[in-house]
Amino acid sequence: MEITLAKALKIKNQLTKEITELKNRVRSSNLIMERVRNTYRSDEEGHKLTAKTDKLIELKTKISQANSPIWEHIFGITEAKGLIDIFNQMQIIDQDQIQYKPDGTEVVRTTKPYINEEQKAKLVKGLENAIIEKQDKIDSFNATTKIQFEI
Repeated sequence: MEITLAKALKIKNQLTKEITELKNRVRSSNLIMERVRNTYRSDEEGHKLTAKTDKLIELKTKISQANSPIWEHIFGITEAKGLIDIFNQMQIIDQDQIQYKPDGTEVVRTTKPYINEEQKAKLVKGLENAIIEKQDKIDSFNATTKIQFEI
């Protein structure tokens, strides 16, 4: 069956959720208590887990291969978000500090940022706009690019 990358990503997320549920069942359903009927059997759930994991690996591989033309945008978004975090953590203090020398003499030291608040806001806004532009390209690519995958 041919599906778009957008659909494939939704299926990947659903498979990931189902795998998490199966892992929890396998962990919690291995012990059998006399005269108590278990809702799940770890051996059966383990087979389902293996099959779903194989499907997820297949799907992730196909998505990754199909995404090669847009890796630049995907990596660009990740790096831009990292830069935004750095800029948002940057201290911007413009003030005078009074310090004292060992002999008691007062010294005023002025602290000025290399990048002021306005410049920082402009840098962050530029990065946010770049992220939106790259995400639009990714979304368009995902909506039109198709892969073969049997659900």
